[in-house]
Amino acid sequence: MTKQQVVEDARRVLQLLDGGKAWCQCAYARDEIGQRVTAYSPDAASWCVTGACQRVCDDQDNQDELLTQIRRHLPDPDAGISSVVCTWNDRAGRTWPEIERVLTLVITELLRAAELAEESKL
Repeated sequence: MTKQQVVEDARRVLQLLDGGKAWCQCAYARDEIGQRVTAYSPDAASWCVTGACQRVCDDQDNQDELLTQIRRHLPDPDAGISSVVCTWNDRAGRTWPEIERVLTLVITELLRAAELAEESKL
């Protein structure tokens, strides 16, 4: 998986979560009435960060890499990938701006790393 693919997937997660209007907690996804559904359900209307990663990523490797990048940008990353992101997402008092900030940071830093790698080739 390339850095560009992770960036594209992170952008798709932000798009799916629709400025926080489609973000949820304590479930990978919820339907229109707030019931838990799978991240892949056609009835899903909102997702936690991990559920959104499941929904947008083409395969497990892409999902794992995106979650790893997200975990690296969390204030207190612990062992484990998905469970840490879920715990962080679901913490009482968590806000959409905090979610958006981490996803944007992942995108920004990966783009910066790709630019530096390209410059070093010149």
